[in-house]
Amino acid sequence: MFERLLSLLAPPNFGDEEKNRVAEILNIIALSILTGFIILVLQRAIAGQYKLFIQIFSAGVMIILSIVFLRKGQLQWAEGLLLWTLLGFINYLLYTSNGLHNIALLGIPICLVFAGIALRAAFFFAFTVLSILSVVIIGVLEINGMLLDREVVRTTYFDIIDIVVILSVTAVAVRILADNLLRSINKARMNEKDIRDQAVELKESEEKFRTLNEELPNMVFIYKNGKILYVNERCEELIGFTREEIYAPGFDLLTIITPEHRDVVMQKFFQHKIGVDVEPYECTFIGKTNKRIECLQTTKVIHYEGQPAILGIVADLTEFKRAQEAIRESQSRLSSIITSAMESIITLDEHRRIQSFNPASEEMFRCSEAEAIGQSIDRFIALPNSEKNNGNGNGHEPHSIVSLLEGRMRAINGIRTNGESFPIEASISKVISGNEELYTIILRDITERLKSEETQRTLQSQLLQSQKMEAVGSLAGGIAHDFNNILSVIIGNAELVKLKLPPKHRTMKHIEEVISASDRAQELVQQILAFSRKQDTQFRPVRLHYILREGMRLLHASLPATIEIKVDLPVNGPLILGDATQIHQVIMNLCTNAAQAMEGMDGKLILRQKNVVFDDRSILFHPDLKKGTYAMFTVQDTGLGMDGFTLKRIFEPFFTTKAPGKGTGLGLAIVHAIIKNHGGAIKVQSQVGKGTQVDVYLPVYEGEEENSKSEKTKESLGKAERIMIVDDEELLLKTLSETLKGLGYQAFPYMKPAEALRAFEENPGRYDLIITDQTMPHMTGILLAGRIRQVRGDLPIVLMTGYDQLEDPKKLEALGIRTVLLKPFKKAVLGETIKKILETKEVSKPYSPPVKKVRH
Repeated sequence: MFERLLSLLAPPNFGDEEKNRVAEILNIIALSILTGFIILVLQRAIAGQYKLFIQIFSAGVMIILSIVFLRKGQLQWAEGLLLWTLLGFINYLLYTSNGLHNIALLGIPICLVFAGIALRAAFFFAFTVLSILSVVIIGVLEINGMLLDREVVRTTYFDIIDIVVILSVTAVAVRILADNLLRSINKARMNEKDIRDQAVELKESEEKFRTLNEELPNMVFIYKNGKILYVNERCEELIGFTREEIYAPGFDLLTIITPEHRDVVMQKFFQHKIGVDVEPYECTFIGKTNKRIECLQTTKVIHYEGQPAILGIVADLTEFKRAQEAIRESQSRLSSIITSAMESIITLDEHRRIQSFNPASEEMFRCSEAEAIGQSIDRFIALPNSEKNNGNGNGHEPHSIVSLLEGRMRAINGIRTNGESFPIEASISKVISGNEELYTIILRDITERLKSEETQRTLQSQLLQSQKMEAVGSLAGGIAHDFNNILSVIIGNAELVKLKLPPKHRTMKHIEEVISASDRAQELVQQILAFSRKQDTQFRPVRLHYILREGMRLLHASLPATIEIKVDLPVNGPLILGDATQIHQVIMNLCTNAAQAMEGMDGKLILRQKNVVFDDRSILFHPDLKKGTYAMFTVQDTGLGMDGFTLKRIFEPFFTTKAPGKGTGLGLAIVHAIIKNHGGAIKVQSQVGKGTQVDVYLPVYEGEEENSKSEKTKESLGKAERIMIVDDEELLLKTLSETLKGLGYQAFPYMKPAEALRAFEENPGRYDLIITDQTMPHMTGILLAGRIRQVRGDLPIVLMTGYDQLEDPKKLEALGIRTVLLKPFKKAVLGETIKKILETKEVSKPYSPPVKKVRH
């Protein structure tokens, strides 16, 4: 309660020093007067004099009102009420007093006011005490009738007490007012001088600040409460807005900042507001002409006009950014050139230590840039022995490297991180950058070039052999054509003989052998055509161990008894995707060579098969193969073996170590070509006197095996359809005619295409089918077919060929060629082909001869 009472009596705090000081004075005066009134009320109550209660109560109410105004900060109203109360009470006393002595007594407070202002504190208090003593003495003398007649004296002791109280209260209030007034006057005098001095300094400072700001090359602004209060002249040069436009009420700082940077600027301003230091930051301004200006903005919090504000300094970075971007583009372009260069580019410092190492260098030396930086260049370049011997002996080999390579290209050796040495071409150039010497070395790996040169020399030496090979290929095609015709005659006549003999005739076995041998001969011709690139190879899923076992069974009877044969083949081996005839040719060729290597001596021939798996490490030793599973079969002999020179050339065409007449040198070349064509590889190991081992790798096929059931083709008999046959081989023409007659057709043979064409033009509706050979003198089968289709477009045509690579099947179909028969073919195949063609709907249409136009 006491603390609350003290808080009510204490003067309020308005947050302003001058205002608080005035409020404190007024509060003391009000409390002093109120205390005096309370004393007067108490003494009147004790004496039973209640006639002044109303006046005192009214004065008290005014004092309380002044205190209320004081609490609300209305200092002028509070001060006015206090003065009105004090002066009104004094006037009331003057009105109620009688005689000059009372007027004199009441004039004393006026004297106290002037004394309080004029006298020092000690003299004032002495004067106040003397004044009070004088009032008391005069009052006592007056009451006792010593100054006036007792009958006219109205003064009482209560009046004396009233006057003493009023004088005391007035003295205290006046002294407080006087002290504060004097203090304020003195302080005002001092402040006036300080203000005058500060004004001069401020004016000088403002002039300096203004001069400095106006001369600055950067834009300066002061920002407060969302408005720009000051900008220097540089602002108009930078963003194009004048000061009047910027100072206008509707102008906002954010309007000259790009949208993507406005949030950044506001965030920085907010950090200033909460007291966080802000580092300089980049932003983009928008000029009056919508020009973008890249800027660096530095902002600080200052006090401007008594309130916090933001001082900003804006530096134009546009030209700097352009220069920086140009430098960056130049460096990027140079870096891209160096990075993408195929040659190794290495930069050295003045001590010949590596400063840069491009990706080509990393690949060339198998060393990362981080590992190479700081190392000496001699870590990667080996000096020739002659240069080492001619060194100056001071241990500075890098100097010898520089002098060796500077200004010229020279072939030396490079050293990889694993110690491997390889040939390189190198040159070095010196660059002066400031006070620093730099060296740039350009290196080129010439390993492949040297290999290429060596290969070129080898190819030049093999050019004659390649020409021979091409001639053999062309010759093989021509021979194959004639040979196919011969085989066709042999197979056709053998089948005709077979038809005329009873099934259990004793010569039937020999006829079957002739047909079987003809089949083998046909397969051999197909291999010759494939080797001479005249015929495509047909790959099918086959069991490798079946082909190997069949080949060894055929070879067993022809090998000398002195050779022991050992076969180790799986019961159920893997599938491979290949041509069974070609694989059969490979095993026959390899085993024949092995047997010839052991000719005239006891030996052993071993054939085995197994599966091998190649991983990343395995293919390092077999670069021709890919990762996966392979079926490997090995042909090993204990023959004479081969030396290194022979081993390197065994797959070269026409290279042979056999005597003239015993070999052409094409066998292993064909084997190598077949294995490569099957996606495999062949590896040969041999030592003189210890024999040879040939390992053949063929990729395993993961698919399913084709249906191997062989059903005999039923012979299809005709219905006496008329078939024209055109072939320039007389024997083959006769054989085909007899075969067609045996199949139930009518045959009309012609050896010359021109005669066949004339016969057809004379009676186009006579024939149901045309069978023609492709290769004939004066007119090919395709040309003949085209001429025939011009006369009769619905007539089907069958084309026979021995080796030629024909045109696109769609073009052949457009010429009416329904199918192509590859010579030699059997009777059943011919019959089935003809029956399928004649059964088509196109042939069943009735032939309508074209209307001949009469020439006038």
